[in-house]
Amino acid sequence: MSYYNRVVDTYTLGDAINDDVLCEYDYHIVPVFLTVKEQQIFDEISLDISKLMAASKINGLTDQQRGYFKILTGRRSRLLGGAENKLPALSEIIRQIKPENQSHSLFYCGEGSKDKDLMDDYATDERNINQVSRVLNSAGWSSTRFTSEENTRERKIIMKDFVDGAVDALVSLKVLDEGGRCAYM
Repeated sequence: MSYYNRVVDTYTLGDAINDDVLCEYDYHIVPVFLTVKEQQIFDEISLDISKLMAASKINGLTDQQRGYFKILTGRRSRLLGGAENKLPALSEIIRQIKPENQSHSLFYCGEGSKDKDLMDDYATDERNINQVSRVLNSAGWSSTRFTSEENTRERKIIMKDFVDGAVDALVSLKVLDEGGRCAYM
């Protein structure tokens, strides 16, 4: 908004489907609860965010406060994205899908990993995409990553395998963030 000063145009998912630039798909929301520790951290972060929001209404925010606000909102988002109970829920869902219905599946996940306050001395810091891939593979799915980290040649091979059915599922980071960096043709 600081650059354009107004909304220039809108184009919804419905518009994209109606214009035949996006295929129809099923979108299923599966609610999961945060663990007690995750909920405590979420509440602490949210309290800090609300304090900054209240301060912004009175005096505005300093550059330092705006930076801290951005850190807090990012941390809270990563906390939700990496919620521990998501993986068992995913495991339960994919185990219900018959092998003949597994092909051409897309799994998008957050970029992050565990919140620093949830890490104990023995925990490893593993990205969500690796955890999702491991859950899929342990359930017998053939999956591969499709991110900006793979080069153009690798992405072409991965996409060919996906189209041909040699790979059931592509696991990628947030689709809108990958954009042109994942272009394969």
